[in-house]
Amino acid sequence: MEVRQIIRTLKNAYLEDIIDQIPIPAPWCEDRNQVKAILLGCDPSNRHTQIMPYVFTLGMNIPVFNSFKKAFERDLEVVGLSWNSVYVQNLCRNYFRKETSENRRIWLEASKLWIPVLDEELSKFDTNIPVLLTSDMLFKALVTNPDAYGKTIDFYECRTKFPIDARDNLLNRPLIPFYLGLNGRTKQSYRLGTGKWVKYRKQIIRQIEKEMEV
Repeated sequence: MEVRQIIRTLKNAYLEDIIDQIPIPAPWCEDRNQVKAILLGCDPSNRHTQIMPYVFTLGMNIPVFNSFKKAFERDLEVVGLSWNSVYVQNLCRNYFRKETSENRRIWLEASKLWIPVLDEELSKFDTNIPVLLTSDMLFKALVTNPDAYGKTIDFYECRTKFPIDARDNLLNRPLIPFYLGLNGRTKQSYRLGTGKWVKYRKQIIRQIEKEMEV
């Protein structure tokens, strides 16, 4: 299904919950030959702008987003990555009226239309290249049996095996939780750049290095 057709379908189904905005942000890729991982966001929805040439407002200087980008930059850095070595894209390309955390039911339904588009887009990369999931919503949308895994904290405390095997998700490539958010119960940050989750961070580094050797 074409991008415009998907947005039209969503608009017809969810009316005012969908912003009929074209163009949508383009993926960010500084050098395709240097890509070691795919950094996946949920969607471009935010309270500040619907004009973004690139996802995550990369390549733009909008002060309200600078701390967000710096946080991801630091998290990438501590696992040996940079904006130059990742392909950055959103699963859902369209703008929603509400941000993802306030829009879970509609977002999950919309993601079903966008997953085949993303799968095809990522086919230009080797299937060993892992996808870094920036939200548990992506985990729920992409993993075929999410209930078979423990809580998010179990990944970060290395009690649950990762990466999520390519055979167990809809993108058919390794998936790694790489969240920017907080533990809902303890309010503890999942950010790797904070200096926490050292064992998990080291395992991600080993996994990326392993995949690059294949």
